[in-house]
Amino acid sequence: MKITSIGHAGFIIETNGLRILCDPWFNTTFFASWFPFPSNDDLDKSQIGEVTHLYVSHPHRDHFDNQFLREYVSKDATVLMPVYPLPFHEEAMRELGFNKMIYCKDGELVSIGNDVTVSAQAYTAPTDGGVGDSCMMFYDGKVRVLHMNDAHPEEAPLLLKDGPIDLLMLQYSGASWYPVVYDLPAEEMQTLREQKRRNQTQRALRYAEQLAPKFIVPCAGPACFLDEDLFQQNDLNNDPYSVFPDQRYFLGVLEDNKIPGGQLMMPGSTGQLENGHFTVQHKLTDSEIDYIFNNKEAYLRSYQKRHLKEIEDIKNNWGDSSINLVAALQEWWVPLLRKANKICAGVDGAIVFDVGDEKIMIDFAKRKVLPWNDEPWKYYFILDRKILETCIREKYENWPGDLFLSLRMTIRRTGKYDECVYGFLRCLSKERIEYFEKYYREYTGMEEMCTMEGHRFERYCPHMKVDLESYGSIEGDILTCRRHGWQFNLTTGECLTSKNYSLKVETEKG
Repeated sequence: MKITSIGHAGFIIETNGLRILCDPWFNTTFFASWFPFPSNDDLDKSQIGEVTHLYVSHPHRDHFDNQFLREYVSKDATVLMPVYPLPFHEEAMRELGFNKMIYCKDGELVSIGNDVTVSAQAYTAPTDGGVGDSCMMFYDGKVRVLHMNDAHPEEAPLLLKDGPIDLLMLQYSGASWYPVVYDLPAEEMQTLREQKRRNQTQRALRYAEQLAPKFIVPCAGPACFLDEDLFQQNDLNNDPYSVFPDQRYFLGVLEDNKIPGGQLMMPGSTGQLENGHFTVQHKLTDSEIDYIFNNKEAYLRSYQKRHLKEIEDIKNNWGDSSINLVAALQEWWVPLLRKANKICAGVDGAIVFDVGDEKIMIDFAKRKVLPWNDEPWKYYFILDRKILETCIREKYENWPGDLFLSLRMTIRRTGKYDECVYGFLRCLSKERIEYFEKYYREYTGMEEMCTMEGHRFERYCPHMKVDLESYGSIEGDILTCRRHGWQFNLTTGECLTSKNYSLKVETEKG
């Protein structure tokens, strides 16, 4: 089996006469904030697009590159389609002209021809609005490859049911806007950034240990930030407070933890996987690779110069000055609020969007969109007016996935994280809202307690209501939610990940 890296989470898998393209990403995204690191500018896009099969794991724009898929990928390719509760992902692929589909239901072995089988797992939280993330296993009768993308399986060992893994493409770096966009005191921000970096590293290590592949390729991060407004987000010197560490950092973590098989792949690198060996050849020389990681700021400044005009052109196309913000959001969101009984009851307050010259309040209690007049709020979002206009003009249905990841905003919050606020902002369509509401209508027992290893505590994680009976693990008095890595002290209930949370615990054991 031949594996070619095309950058970020993008790979071409060639075996038994098939050529499978996975998660290609070339064009800047999230409001011109994210670029692939290292650069894949010089790869031959037309050659990459000539494939027999295409797998796009999920709709996030650093995996679903609409422009590249439309312009370069053969529409004769057969799409390997993970099955989500709602069909938005498939519909988006069909809109681009892809009409050949092989549906990959969770855990089912599916033949895609030439003695190659695949097996997918799709992961969807209620706040994902019916579409989440997925991973996929590829097997050609000799070697087995798992591409995890951004997926975070709760029960990773289940992925081993068909046999051991030879190669694991593993996400390890940040693909998140938290805590970066929050307006917090410097010391608290440093603490949260350090925790985020540690948690995502530990999560990746757990997968490496549980899945025990022969070889591991760090992938699906980091992005780099070339706009001067965001350049400071790059991890230039292995900063312990950066949530965007690079590939060499994680290879060092694997080595420090005595986990063998780590392999660096750069855009254009190829690897031959066979007979217990994975031999990688790089397009770049060793000295060129060393320069990228050891002189990262200089490398990124050169990369930046090549894209400054592109960034400015994109910025100049933001906005639509003809939009009346309050009226447009009333027309779009008030019908959704009327359907959002669980969400509105859960928020029971207001959020505010501040674009400088205008402030708009979303009142969940009254289910109205109004100009803000200093009423109390739970969340306060500060962003450029043109960006908000663009979100309205383009009818983005998942603002955390389309807007927040740009890092081009600031968030303030009173009180704890509110899942219902973000649930609403991820579900900005009739179908998504109905999915969210249906989930919570059927999701009873939110105040249940559970008992594990002699500890009795609240069953559903205060962070995002993950079922801790299924996804919790305990070491001593520390409970870890494996879904997002949040930790709680089972003696006090204190959240060790964020000071704004606590877990309900009963002090008596047994």
